[in-house]
Amino acid sequence: MNIIQQAAAAVAFMTVSFTAGAAMLTNGDFSTDGSGWSDASSTGAITFVGGAAQLDTGSGDDPYSSILVQGDDGFFSFLNPISLGAGEAFLNFDVNFSSLGNDLSESGSSFFDDYLSIALYDSLDFSYDLIFTPGVDSSLGDGWTRINLDVSVLSGREFALSFELSDQDDGFDSRVLLDNISFSETALPGGGDTTPVPVPEPNTWFLLALGVFLLIGSLKIKRS
Repeated sequence: MNIIQQAAAAVAFMTVSFTAGAAMLTNGDFSTDGSGWSDASSTGAITFVGGAAQLDTGSGDDPYSSILVQGDDGFFSFLNPISLGAGEAFLNFDVNFSSLGNDLSESGSSFFDDYLSIALYDSLDFSYDLIFTPGVDSSLGDGWTRINLDVSVLSGREFALSFELSDQDDGFDSRVLLDNISFSETALPGGGDTTPVPVPEPNTWFLLALGVFLLIGSLKIKRS
């Protein structure tokens, strides 16, 4: 077997090994607490209350304060990627925002509020990663909001689904509730329209632009 044949065999083996463990999204309504989900939080915390996932920011500021992920072991090594079912093209979920009050460990100097971002990390090719900035700006006390995201570009691929609460240095802590997470063929009623942001090959300018984009354009938790 020559080098090219060996390389092709290795790629085929890797592809099979990745696809063997793929499964569809499970426990999107948190009816069994957090079964099927992993907590990859840094300084924040995740709990499961009243049939919903609760993401809280913690002391100080941290861009990866609270992270709820399904599709791997919680550290993005893709041991158990998830995939879309036949015909599925939309990610749907309900979200609710509230304040946890002042955080004296923060300086309060940030011009940005805490925000939630939604990411789908492709298991084999990061150029397929999607980072979403929902087109619905929810204020504190607005109650539950339905979000629909077009993820059709990931049809036939395997990925991790991650909900990431960033804790900005704004002097406040925040809470996000998530429920009824699902994939469907069409957008579920009551949702806002959102355009996915594909992540291309990284370079210095792209990383800078992405950072500004996430901070300014993400679904923000606004102080009342």
